[in-house]
Amino acid sequence: TEEDSRPGGARKGRDALHLAIRVTVFGLVFWCLERYIVGPLLIGLFLDAVGRMVAPLVSAVFATWLSLRIYEGIPVFAVGLWWNSSSVQNVGLGLLGGIGAAALVLVPPLLAGAVHIVWNRPPDYGAVVLTAACVAASSAGEELLFRGYGFQILMASWRPWPTILSAGLFFGWMHH
Repeated sequence: TEEDSRPGGARKGRDALHLAIRVTVFGLVFWCLERYIVGPLLIGLFLDAVGRMVAPLVSAVFATWLSLRIYEGIPVFAVGLWWNSSSVQNVGLGLLGGIGAAALVLVPPLLAGAVHIVWNRPPDYGAVVLTAACVAASSAGEELLFRGYGFQILMASWRPWPTILSAGLFFGWMHH
């Protein structure tokens, strides 16, 4: 059309509007699911804490699947939600990074004698496994929300710094 032939004109405006719609729909679907459907359902089915920690993952996977289905026409597995050698390597690196960060914070005060670990009772290994699984699910849900579909389409349309700054501000606002 004549509109599309103008250098940078209306086409850029439509592209920006479509991008805003896609990111907004993704975010709203996640938020509505997590707050009003999946969250309350999982909290009702499980313990309050378990439901609250698993709901972000379920909501993020569904919002990603729906956005990919509507806007991209590709399956959810195309964004890396598949277990393969790369995902095993990434999980391993993430665990090592987390363990390293925790050690960096905890080991010096322990070695200096500034803090002490006191066991009031023997650890409940079932609770430790359940807590680790819930934290992993919650973390995976946050990763998918903050660096998944919305982040990736912004990276494809914007330069890296505006995308990273926007995602970082959104992450901070969600955790205030």
